Amino acid sequence: MQTIPPESLSAFHEKVLELVSTVGIQLDHEQMLRRLADFQGVRISGHTVTFNPDLVDRHVFRIAFDLPAYYGGSDFLLITGNMNPTIKDLQTGIARQATTRDLVEATKLEDSLGITGTAAVSVSDVPKHMVEVTLHKILWENSRFKGNDIFEHNSRSTIPGCRYIHEMAQVMNKRFTVGLWFESPRRFNHRELEVVYHYLDTDVPLWVGSFPMYGVTAPVYIESGMAQSAAELFAGYLMLRLLHGDAPVYIQVIDSIMGHPVNWRFANVVYSTIEDMLKTVYQISLNNFYNIPLVGVSVLSNGKEEDCQQGFEKGVHTLIAALLGARAFRTAGLLAQDMLYSPVQLVLDHEMLRFIQTLLAKRAFDPSRILVGEIAGVAPGGTFLEGALTLENFRREYSEFPLFDSAPGGQGAESLTRRALDVVRDRIARHEYHIPGDRQRELDRIYSQALHDRQLIDAYA
Repeated sequence: MQTIPPESLSAFHEKVLELVSTVGIQLDHEQMLRRLADFQGVRISGHTVTFNPDLVDRHVFRIAFDLPAYYGGSDFLLITGNMNPTIKDLQTGIARQATTRDLVEATKLEDSLGITGTAAVSVSDVPKHMVEVTLHKILWENSRFKGNDIFEHNSRSTIPGCRYIHEMAQVMNKRFTVGLWFESPRRFNHRELEVVYHYLDTDVPLWVGSFPMYGVTAPVYIESGMAQSAAELFAGYLMLRLLHGDAPVYIQVIDSIMGHPVNWRFANVVYSTIEDMLKTVYQISLNNFYNIPLVGVSVLSNGKEEDCQQGFEKGVHTLIAALLGARAFRTAGLLAQDMLYSPVQLVLDHEMLRFIQTLLAKRAFDPSRILVGEIAGVAPGGTFLEGALTLENFRREYSEFPLFDSAPGGQGAESLTRRALDVVRDRIARHEYHIPGDRQRELDRIYSQALHDRQLIDAYA
């Protein structure tokens, strides 16, 4: 498969430098504009900010990413969490609004599978001002991994809300960051700008992300959309880097230098199409070029059910990404693009990833394993079934995946989704992670205080 050749990577970088230095970004925040005006290499015209190309080359290739120990090892990493408002009910199979119980169960399931990332679902059964606080509390009560590394992007949309989340993070010794998403093309959400400005000059890590859509919020050409994404990310990173002193600043790695194709018949974002897979191929080359950790956004499908479309689209896309070097993948467990969370689909996605990981971990072809004597030692028409070599090695030589039925025809009793549903229920029931009692009491105290905080209530009004 054709990745981006070196000469095209250089041409891409030159175009990105041109965008950052001549087109720039829009910054609708007077205090931040005044502070940026003090830095060499920054030009401000009205609310448009541009940066000299040497600033990009000086800073962007040396971004420090605080990666967890479990990234980059031999095991593939599965990342999930899109804070979906809807979930597929485990009893009825019908989509409905997600609740706190759903998030607790989803978090337990994901923790049992070693999955990291953001909250799987949002919650509809708490007051509006408590949603973001509730998501973090549930994650930290029920998971060792979720909401605690560079791959999470939970919403932190108000300053009062951030104060409570930050206080809970300190109690739990968990990671707390504040992020800023571009509303492509080239501008930020003003509410998020206010939150970021509040945390300037603190030790809280800040990050920037970009989410362009080809032909809608970016040019229809994939190459142009990815160049716009890179220019937004680099300009946003430089802005935060200059304003935030020596504190950590980074580019959000879950959606780095990419964009999203659109189905022009229905005017919606689509995933794991040919164009989306091509985007992933390009993204891998670009992330390697800029030394950005790679997360393959390949575990997404347009299928509405846990069916063959899901398996085909996610499987092909993830295999392509893995063959090109990706070892971390998102966003598992989703149906209908990214509109519906399904615990059953999550288990299927996890099994698919284990299958691909096992395939790629198999040894290279080894001529020394061609055993002429072993072949010659069995008479014509005989069998190797009872030979010592077979009895000692058959378990190591062949892989098994319990969810994927390999029984002879007619012997399988349950469907794949039924077997996955049994795994979901079993893992939730057997999950045993608990936080210490003193920490639980402190989380409960903070939560109770937030529930009745008038300033927090007004912030979400």
